[in-house]
Amino acid sequence: MVKALIIDDEKHCIDNLQWQLKQYCPEVEVIACCLNAKQGLNEIHQRHFDIIFLDVEMPEMTGFEMLQQLAEINFDIIFTTAFNQYAIRAIKFGALDYLVKPIDKDELRGAIDIFLKRTQRNSFTQLNALLTHIKKSNDLSFQKIALPTLHGYELDIDRLTAIADRLSSLRKKHLDEVPGLSADRADSVVGGAVVIQTLAELVGATRILVSGHGVREGIAQQAFGLTIGSAEAARDAWLSSLVLRFDAWRPDAAARRRAVASALQRALEPDASERLVAAIDRAAQVLDIGRSVDVVSRHEHVAAILVSTDITGVAHEDIALVAALLRRAGNRHANVTSIHDGMDAGLLDRAAVIVALAEEIETRCGHGRRVTVDCKVDRQVTITVRPLLSRLATGVGRRFEDAFGRPLLVRSHG
Repeated sequence: MVKALIIDDEKHCIDNLQWQLKQYCPEVEVIACCLNAKQGLNEIHQRHFDIIFLDVEMPEMTGFEMLQQLAEINFDIIFTTAFNQYAIRAIKFGALDYLVKPIDKDELRGAIDIFLKRTQRNSFTQLNALLTHIKKSNDLSFQKIALPTLHGYELDIDRLTAIADRLSSLRKKHLDEVPGLSADRADSVVGGAVVIQTLAELVGATRILVSGHGVREGIAQQAFGLTIGSAEAARDAWLSSLVLRFDAWRPDAAARRRAVASALQRALEPDASERLVAAIDRAAQVLDIGRSVDVVSRHEHVAAILVSTDITGVAHEDIALVAALLRRAGNRHANVTSIHDGMDAGLLDRAAVIVALAEEIETRCGHGRRVTVDCKVDRQVTITVRPLLSRLATGVGRRFEDAFGRPLLVRSHG
């Protein structure tokens, strides 16, 4: 059974959630209920819970303030609140889900399903890691590595030194044979180990907690004969998982917007780097999730969500580029230097205009319809769209001309 704690200052909300869990999530057992955060802290310190359903707005102490008082969070959190504006903060706390009251039974069931799948995956990960450790037990230099948690393992500093020495002694071709590691990253891994050693000496630490992802998973997968997915596959799966958490995201709209953005990019920025092309595509894919927080400020919100989320398979600088494009797509004057620095300002502006124009075109073509775009670049840029049901906002044309140095004409086909 999944052991749950409900913390909410409204008794009727607790009663309703308990009833829904009993009806639609029989594998969840509510062990305790608390009417304020202080009582919740006492329960957390006395017992172990798998999931905590946590209200945000409560007297004396909010749900976020309660979490900040915990030295360790060893349970999953499902926020339950009547307010949408806390979604970004919930993501920063690593929430499993964010349910808006009144809670929909299907959304509740979906949140529990996510928990169950993740629990099964983590258990398999721990088993793989443990078997890998046993398999290598004849290697004396690695016998002291322990695996006490699902999220990683504790590593003595002298063991860290041994690993760094071992990696630095391998030739490039052998580094590429280590699952989960590429020769191109070996230098940064060894360099990172030296930095961690120095920091550990500074603070007097004798061991560190290593993430449960990466090389260890790669070795375990190889031992079981499993195929190791590419970074692209991991990225696509993670982004799909992210967008599906938000009700405002629509797969059909995202697909059409990506297609329009791709057509515009090929015509307007044919020499764009692969990195910029990927950033435009990702921005078009995730844009709608910002609507779940606020339609008017959707670009700002989706950018904040991205930079607050650790997206598997996407480098941090690439996430920053997508966030910068989204912010600038929503506001031509948005300051993005704090998010992304290093790309030509004019190129960044043009890419952001492509994202904004793709959104504008998709929105004005009606739901569920196939959109085709033909772009002709001459003294002016003429974009023919089928079906275009209404005119684009006038500000889009002015912004396009400022960015590309050519007037824009968007017309409907037929």
